[in-house]
Amino acid sequence: MPEVSTQTELRSAQKLPFCYLCGNNFTQAAEKTRDHVPPKSIFATEDRDPPLILPTHLRCNGAQSDYDEIVGQLVAAIHGKYPEPTNMKLDVQVAEDANTGAQSAWLSGSNLHRIVCRWLRAFHAALYQEYLPDNDGTKVGTMFSFDPPFPVGHIDDDGEIRVDAIRPHHAYFVKRIKHNRKAGRLDRLVCFNGKCVYDCVWDKADGGQPICIFALNVYDWNVLANTEDFPRRGCVGMYMPAKGRPADATTATSLAMPISNIEELDPFGR
Repeated sequence: MPEVSTQTELRSAQKLPFCYLCGNNFTQAAEKTRDHVPPKSIFATEDRDPPLILPTHLRCNGAQSDYDEIVGQLVAAIHGKYPEPTNMKLDVQVAEDANTGAQSAWLSGSNLHRIVCRWLRAFHAALYQEYLPDNDGTKVGTMFSFDPPFPVGHIDDDGEIRVDAIRPHHAYFVKRIKHNRKAGRLDRLVCFNGKCVYDCVWDKADGGQPICIFALNVYDWNVLANTEDFPRRGCVGMYMPAKGRPADATTATSLAMPISNIEELDPFGR
């Protein structure tokens, strides 16, 4: 079962012969740089070792800087750190939920889905030593489907925020992660002093296609959510690569066994 957690294992990711963002091998002529995943700026100084660093082309990595700043400011709120107003990248608004009347701070325009997809591609490259294409709408792209660790909503025609219902497969994915964790059948990546933990296992979709079911935790980031009015949840989901399951990836157990699943929406909960 692939695992990347020690300093030596994490350093091996820096030796990948390809750019994890575009998949092309490095040449002498290509400008090469290093990318911390997740960005080291979101971690406290004492938690920045050992990092996950992957090689990328300079042109590929340069397009990601705005996303890094957004997620960095979001996670920094866990430590009680907030950016100066002139450097604020987060669009935060206070609004009332049309269904419950609860007032909460809502973040818009962060494109957290895009950010997490990039991280997933990095974790895949580090664990399996292979390129994971982006979701570009082609037959060789990767389909991603996951829920962030926060409630998600939309603005309706009346200008009110309505919280989207938690998708049914969220609880199923949480149960599959916990089930395989107990069975000792999870591929795992741990970096940044244990503050970033990624667990995954390979299963099959209803149509028989291989899928990777994953769970991601960064600093218990679900504490930023309003858990008084909405149930606590974690970041969990799946992706389906067009090329199928990596040869050394761990497949889900078929054994039935009891598990503790008190927090049915949190893959790292009880």
